[in-house]
Amino acid sequence: MGLGIKGGDTVTITVEGGNEDASLKSMEQFFQENL
Repeated sequence: MGLGIKGGDTVTITVEGGNEDASLKSMEQFFQENL
C-alpha cells in the first residue's frame, strides 16, 4: 500500500476514536522517520 507522499509534501490527518492521541503520535513518528 502506498500513499504517493514525498518528503516536503503537506499531509492532513484526521484521527477519530478512543485512542486518538496514541494513533496520531504513532503516525507522526512514522512520517517523520520515513519521509
